[in-house]
Amino acid sequence: IIPTTDKHGDRLKIYRNLLEAIDGLKAVSLRDRDHNLHINEIDVETLVQKNIKTKEFPEFKALTLRRREIENYALEPDALANVTESNDLEVWWGEQGWAWPHNAQIETHLMDVDIKDNLKNLLGDLTPEDFLKELSAKHIHDDLRVVLDAICKM
Repeated sequence: IIPTTDKHGDRLKIYRNLLEAIDGLKAVSLRDRDHNLHINEIDVETLVQKNIKTKEFPEFKALTLRRREIENYALEPDALANVTESNDLEVWWGEQGWAWPHNAQIETHLMDVDIKDNLKNLLGDLTPEDFLKELSAKHIHDDLRVVLDAICKM
């Protein structure tokens, strides 16, 4: 694991250098969209960023989450209700300008919302990362399933 905010192209350079020393190396490069990438530049089914050319390196998967921040994937009302007071959650949800209950129409809006600080306030002592780790299978967004599938296929 190499944590970095570098672009996929820069990560590909690192991969290519490592590939010279490690035969058969496979990699998944994962980014969120906080670098202002437009949602239409990401393939909905594969999460592959359309302008990244990696055909020469099929074992390097450049995936970009469709939501701007990974914390946005914690915006799952049923799961949030399990860790907060339901009444408080409905108030908080409304303060974000979203209709309650959660519906499919909000999905597009969640792609670009910056919720990190407000979500931290809602969760209190529980970090968004810890909350995401506790999600049950039914609450895991399809985008995260695509990422996990790419890693498991390595």
